Amino acid sequence: LEAEILRMRGQQREALALLARNEPAGVDPVALGLLRATLQLELGMNAEADATVARLREKFPLSVGVANFHTNILLRSGQYEAAARSNQDAFKLHPGNTQARFHRALLLKQRGELTASASELDDLLAKEPDNVPALLLMGRIAMQKGEFDEAVQWTERAREHDRASTLPDAL
Repeated sequence: LEAEILRMRGQQREALALLARNEPAGVDPVALGLLRATLQLELGMNAEADATVARLREKFPLSVGVANFHTNILLRSGQYEAAARSNQDAFKLHPGNTQARFHRALLLKQRGELTASASELDDLLAKEPDNVPALLLMGRIAMQKGEFDEAVQWTERAREHDRASTLPDAL
């Protein structure tokens, strides 16, 4: 997809203009809409991204990916109550979805429910032990609880997994 290549080159405006001129045939409309919203976010067009995702939610109400993306936008903009509702939608659509579980953990941490947040992350990490954002969030929770040695351990674990994920396949 040419728009994705432009995005990877840092040419978000050109990619967005290309999508506005020509919607490629045969491309998943959810993926295309999420790409458009991502480009809008990267360009600081937050209201437009929110509107794009709202349209996607209307067209594809059973897409957990759209619900998760919407939750992420709402979290970034500090709309925690709306994010919690969107996150609940994602859980209803796919109870085992790790992104929805991560968002739930973020929301719980935001409300100061550190133990509940850590519990959600424990469940997530049982399925995806190399989930770097979850490992980092566990470190932040440990730090907030005053468990500094544990915070360092979580951060080191995240760093190890992050390094491993960026190694070339040939190594």
